[in-house]
Amino acid sequence: MKAKILLMLCVSALALILLAGVASADMVLSPSTITKNITQGTTSTIVNFNLAHDGAVATNYSISWYGQATQGTWTLPSLTTLNVNESHSLSATLGSIPTSFSGTITGSITVNHSTGSPTETLTVTINVAEEESTAGDFCSIEFGDLDSNLSNEGDLKVTIKDVKNNGMGEDDEWYPSDSIDVEVKVENDGNDDIDNIVLEWGLWSEETDEWVIEITEEDDFDLGDGKDNTVTFTMDLYDDLNVDLEDLEDGNYVLYVRAVGEVDDDNDTETCEFDSEDVTVLVSDELVILNDLMVTGTPFCGSTVQITADILNIGSEDQEGVYIEIYNAELGILETAEVGDIDAFEDNVLDFEFTIPSNTAEKRYYLSIDVYNEDDDIYENENDDESKYSVALDVSGNCNKVSNAAIYASLESGGKAGGELEIKATITNNDDSQQTFTISLADYSTWAELVSIEPEEVTLSPGASKDVIITLNVNSDAEENQNLNVVLTSDNGESTSQPLAVTVEKGFSFSGMFGDNAYLWGIALVNIVLIVVIVIVAVKATRR
Repeated sequence: MKAKILLMLCVSALALILLAGVASADMVLSPSTITKNITQGTTSTIVNFNLAHDGAVATNYSISWYGQATQGTWTLPSLTTLNVNESHSLSATLGSIPTSFSGTITGSITVNHSTGSPTETLTVTINVAEEESTAGDFCSIEFGDLDSNLSNEGDLKVTIKDVKNNGMGEDDEWYPSDSIDVEVKVENDGNDDIDNIVLEWGLWSEETDEWVIEITEEDDFDLGDGKDNTVTFTMDLYDDLNVDLEDLEDGNYVLYVRAVGEVDDDNDTETCEFDSEDVTVLVSDELVILNDLMVTGTPFCGSTVQITADILNIGSEDQEGVYIEIYNAELGILETAEVGDIDAFEDNVLDFEFTIPSNTAEKRYYLSIDVYNEDDDIYENENDDESKYSVALDVSGNCNKVSNAAIYASLESGGKAGGELEIKATITNNDDSQQTFTISLADYSTWAELVSIEPEEVTLSPGASKDVIITLNVNSDAEENQNLNVVLTSDNGESTSQPLAVTVEKGFSFSGMFGDNAYLWGIALVNIVLIVVIVIVAVKATRR
């Protein structure tokens, strides 16, 4: 008898161990640590690893990824399901590493099961070695056709203070269509005045050892001793490049800036000082963008507005079936402009006209413009920036009268099924005179019951605002996604409303607590109860 009881205990314990394996870690991320070495100026690096399901438990996993790093941004695997006994060779890319950074980057990549367990983490260490600049002395060596040998007798100081990319690229990564603003500070640290200072700049290719933007001069100026001057100039790469786009190499370039002047001494000694900035010029395979986007015409109700732009194929491959979508839901605009074929590094013209509806409200609108390829995908660059644009239209004049109030509503608290829900609505009087407004609610009765609106009526001076709290009781059987409208009516009968989306949280349930594995946890609990009963019976039996 005792032997049978002991056998039952062993079998039950084994069943419990197997069930506990449901929550144990049977995902394997290998290796557990990775160390890489790169040089300064490298903006991205790839790490390779393996993710496997060891099959200890016959359960397929829904997984998610999380990455963190002290520098840069992770692009993580897209894998979302890990099946039993599967193994995947994966990679992740750490991008947007600042070109000026040197030192150690620490980070990690974590894969999670949808229920939170198991979890595996890969630790990543990237050593960025400092790299000496390859920039030459812009004042004393030969650059292409520029041959000079000037020293800094006047003790000038030249500093590139800021480089701002107004185009699609980054401040240190430029596309051939980008417009770049450069701010340069010139200081006279010497004891003599310096006259006729000319700021010169150009873009040098380290790939082909030539100027791709020839030396350009800005207006001259004088500097007294101890004085400084800041000069800002703009480079429009598409217009300023001195090489054909098809000959432009993808790679490393140097922006050189120098100041050349005359020391106010007996010999008018020439003096020169320079600064430089390392940049990367990117040439994509497939990239069509818009440039010089302009709005022509006065945007008032009933008027015709013209949108024009240059359509540039700045990729190295010919493109077919290019088209552009122009849309704004409030203005009722959804148009497609067929562009067709554009050869590599060639351009076309966008010319689109539309009429602003006569019943349009007087305010600012944003017209969205997207550029698509023949596969109906929006063009994007290496940093996943899409060829999407927005044009602001300030519509004013000849328009029908609209509500003289504004309303902004947001969820304040609550939101569980069977509980209270509070909404805060901020009412603003946009009229030139004092106005009284009544607040009401619409489109909620199928999932909630109105408790109160405090206050239901507000009187506001011009430009004044007031918060209103709206309380509802959410039905216990309410579905997760709901909507309602907060309605504001002025004393002259004009109304305006704001829709609000509400997510209803379900109350407590066993399945909600344990997710998809609730039935397994139930079996485990039953086994625990059985073990306790068996132990009690065994103890009583031994006492006899």
